[in-house]
Amino acid sequence: MSTPALAYLYPWGTITPQHKFLSDLGLSPQITENWDVHIYEKHLESGLHVKILHTGLFMFDFSNCFVEGAKSEQTDDLETLERILSERLYIFNAHLLCCYSELKKFTNLDRQKHYVQRNHLLNISDINTPDLFQTIDRDYRHLDLKINNTKLYTSTSITSEQLTLAKGFYPIAVFEESFLSLDKLLRLNEPEALQLADLLAFSLYELDNHRYHTALIQAWAIIEKILKNLHKKHCKLNNVEANPKIKISQAIKILYSRDQLSASINQDLSKVREIRNDWIHQLKAINYQDAQLCVKTAIQLFNQCYETNLQIDPCLGWY
Repeated sequence: MSTPALAYLYPWGTITPQHKFLSDLGLSPQITENWDVHIYEKHLESGLHVKILHTGLFMFDFSNCFVEGAKSEQTDDLETLERILSERLYIFNAHLLCCYSELKKFTNLDRQKHYVQRNHLLNISDINTPDLFQTIDRDYRHLDLKINNTKLYTSTSITSEQLTLAKGFYPIAVFEESFLSLDKLLRLNEPEALQLADLLAFSLYELDNHRYHTALIQAWAIIEKILKNLHKKHCKLNNVEANPKIKISQAIKILYSRDQLSASINQDLSKVREIRNDWIHQLKAINYQDAQLCVKTAIQLFNQCYETNLQIDPCLGWY
């Protein structure tokens, strides 16, 4: 059977502060040196139980999560277990999107993008079990993650000057907001939203790693799906039967003519379609600016479709 909880190491390093450095900045971290002490814990309205350890371990307990397919099941069926794991990975990567957004709001800087995959995960039976840390100690070296020197602190105030000096230090409030944003997305109870969020996280990750063709493919899949969803919603509101086989170019024209798309997004969509078609039909090379525009447009449409407020600049992450 699947375990009720999973954990992974946060991609931007440990959360153990260097006390002297923090003291020089006038910050007072409210933690201990014990690496298994948690610095944040929350039972979200969606039923998800989350906890952060100051070593950078993010833990998610799905025991009471009402997201369809994410709960543990008493089964040895491989297809069912695969479905459960996929659903949980969608949630992990949706949370990464929320993290990017909150970090951007707080620092006005972008971090190196990450994408949670199966080999990053630790199975745990209970996020409060003492055996957890033995498991982590055993599996720590197997995690394929880049561990930098980023730290977190629990102080609620920091000046822009201190932030410039500290660089990688962020208050826990940033991550609290990211979990609240995730919770809002989960409570939409729209499985497609999580799957598209996962694709969006992957597209950002590929862009950050200069794999522009893959970034464009993922972003275009998001754009096409959301445009069809927006068209379907528009037809439903106007008591008109939606054409399930409508071409994307037609959907764009209808949505724009009905003021469902802004002039700027409509213009970006025109450019994105041209970039995508030139590559598909003529194998024209895709550069960074092309892929960036595709991912940016996907983010804007995601926000519009699911009424989210992701503020993510699809640019090369700050290392």
